[in-house]
Amino acid sequence: MKRITVFLTIICSLAISQACGQKQKVSQVSSLTGSLLQRATSIVFSTDNGTVPPEYQYSCKVTVKKGSVRMTVKTEYGEKTPYDKTARLTDAQYRRFLNSLGGQSIRKSMAVEDPGHGGSQAILVVYQNSSVLFKGEDGVDLIVGRGTLADSFREVLPSDMRAILDNPERAKINNIFKKIKKK
Repeated sequence: MKRITVFLTIICSLAISQACGQKQKVSQVSSLTGSLLQRATSIVFSTDNGTVPPEYQYSCKVTVKKGSVRMTVKTEYGEKTPYDKTARLTDAQYRRFLNSLGGQSIRKSMAVEDPGHGGSQAILVVYQNSSVLFKGEDGVDLIVGRGTLADSFREVLPSDMRAILDNPERAKINNIFKKIKKK
């Protein structure tokens, strides 16, 4: 009789919490492992500053492949691209990047948070050719155990690209200065 009572209590509390909109903690479904990263042909980190007026909006995308890293910054909801640069990566730099990213204890969670409206986002996508091996959004369905998603990518960038990742608004300012110099 005790077992039935405990079982019914658990079932009722789950039903009530779901009806009230409370999220249940769900165990991880997958994690970003070293073996998965070894199969990757490109690893993409993208971030933006959310829903803001077009003159203030930016999105930043860093793509790491064996041999190169590329950063693109778009402003005004993709209308303009004030920054697009590719830098060479040595095999040693690429291996350090993979080890760093793999060491961040990044894992997926089935407990999806409502990101709301207007907030910035940080997304990680790992590709093997055109297939997605791993994808998630930090704070929504992705848990980063150590540091932030940007940390491993920051390490692999040359200093000028790192400065843009830390403050994408600089890309817009740098582009304005380039236009003034051309005149």
